[in-house]
Amino acid sequence: MSTSTPTQGEFRLVGIDHAPLAHLFELTDEQLRAKHAVRRGAQQRTLAPGEVPPYVTRRLISMRAYDAGHMMVAATVCEGPEVADEIVARFVDPDVAYVHLHNAKQGCFSCLAVRS
Repeated sequence: MSTSTPTQGEFRLVGIDHAPLAHLFELTDEQLRAKHAVRRGAQQRTLAPGEVPPYVTRRLISMRAYDAGHMMVAATVCEGPEVADEIVARFVDPDVAYVHLHNAKQGCFSCLAVRS
């Protein structure tokens, strides 16, 4: 078992899997607007380990850490520029399997942080 301290390169942010939403891409723009849905042709971006994009660093973020049984084990709110350090701090706990990032004000789910 490693006792090293996690670093920023040891996590990766992952967006929502679009596969369960694929049926929405068959709707017209008008039907999408009526559902307040995501834009047509949106693609999931692959980020480098430790990379935190501006859409996260510009916001107040609510972070929720979960164990392998999907039970919340920790939660905090932090400014966007502090997100990477907070993720690293959550992953110091070996019981944390993943972390959800939510926009603390407008918006909702932002992305998922996983160990890389």
